[in-house]
Amino acid sequence: MIGLVPSNPFAAAANGDILPLMIFTVIFSLALIQVEERLAKNVVTFFEATKQALLVVITWIMELAPYGIFALVLPITANLGTESVRLLGTFIFIVCGLIVLLAACIYLGLWILGHDIRKFAKIMAPVQVIGFGTRSSLATLPATIAASEILGVSQKTAGIVLPAAVTLFKFASPLARTAGTYFIAALYGIDLTVYEFIVIAMAIGLLSFYSPGIPSGGLLIMTPVYLAFGLPVEGIGLLIAIDLIVDMFITVANVTANLGVTIMLDGLRD
Repeated sequence: MIGLVPSNPFAAAANGDILPLMIFTVIFSLALIQVEERLAKNVVTFFEATKQALLVVITWIMELAPYGIFALVLPITANLGTESVRLLGTFIFIVCGLIVLLAACIYLGLWILGHDIRKFAKIMAPVQVIGFGTRSSLATLPATIAASEILGVSQKTAGIVLPAAVTLFKFASPLARTAGTYFIAALYGIDLTVYEFIVIAMAIGLLSFYSPGIPSGGLLIMTPVYLAFGLPVEGIGLLIAIDLIVDMFITVANVTANLGVTIMLDGLRD
């Protein structure tokens, strides 16, 4: 229990100790509530600016990533042979198919609750196109909010739920990242027990709350899982190389779920 409270939050952040860092953040936030409002706003503004700056840095990294990915994937492909290319294609097809089925559950849920899914699909289509092109739930947020207004969702509900959903609700990410981890394990000949697979799925589900809403953001938090289970970290580079297609489907499913859940919650409020 003592280890859950970091003696140095900056060291915890540098070491990737997410849980202690989150506990410190909660404690710090509760303390900040007790501070004079003017001073508290300055702290919030500082961290908001820091977040935006870090998102820009991450964007730069993602733009340079293809060159690093090429250097990582070339020796892997050379060692594993052309069979790996066929396996990658199969993986992409299966995962994207599963994501589509998962997204269909949102339409089913809306239909069960009595909502007009045809209208939802029509209004949602442009938002999905933006999500498919940008691969970023964050970049799609303005369009998602606009769609919620057209669908009659109250501004109060949309203003609270949608930003929170973009930050915390990674609907399709755990499925895709768990499948990717299993694929890498199989590719490298590592046998995972059912227990290990379940723990990995749970860990990825928890870590997905901390992934940024940017292209391939879910893969940025995968390193601790790979290290914990002895999986080759270079496998993440292989997943990043093929994530262009997979992440498009993930983002479409995520933004669909974000708006769908917002509509459901707004209906419950009424």
